Amino acid sequence: MSTWINTLLPFYGIFENPSFSTVFPSIWIGIIILLAVVAGIKFWESKRNCQKNIQYLIEVFRKYQPETLTDNFETLNEQLSQNAFIKHFWSEFTETLIRITIFPLNVEEQR
Repeated sequence: MSTWINTLLPFYGIFENPSFSTVFPSIWIGIIILLAVVAGIKFWESKRNCQKNIQYLIEVFRKYQPETLTDNFETLNEQLSQNAFIKHFWSEFTETLIRITIFPLNVEEQR
């Protein structure tokens, strides 16, 4: 095998000539590759979970028209509070809302 391949991938030389100069780097390269695979799997699971939650949000908000969203706020609040991932973010959002209740003005009762 050429010397540049042995330099880049020293674990190929473990079985031909086991020595500290080939075994030690091979262990570290193996650990790095294993950590990269584990990190990739965790990232993929996290991405899949985020996509699932975003899809849930899209499905919930498609049920409402922008004009009727304030009338159906309690129903929307219940739906979004059921999802464990979205619940925290939704509660933080609802804490910042200033909710104003507008009563119909009945002129005769005020007289």
